[in-house]
Amino acid sequence: MLQRWVASPEGKRLQVFNAKTGKRLPTPLELEAARKAAEEKALTEAGARKAAEAELKRLRAEIERLKKPGAARRGAPRRTDL
Repeated sequence: MLQRWVASPEGKRLQVFNAKTGKRLPTPLELEAARKAAEEKALTEAGARKAAEAELKRLRAEIERLKKPGAARRGAPRRTDL
């Protein structure tokens, strides 16, 4: 990959650009911040997925319970306003 080096606008660091595309390459700090953000997002999504799976398991058990004869009398009252 061809690279082009340019001083930052404030003159305190070098910026590296892809000479072919003209896009600035991320700094090591930017790469680390992006990695941390991706890890946090993955953890959040994993927690949401685990909660959804637990709710699905609970709902399936409730459906099976309601399929049994006499379940409406043993469980929650029937909803007649549907």
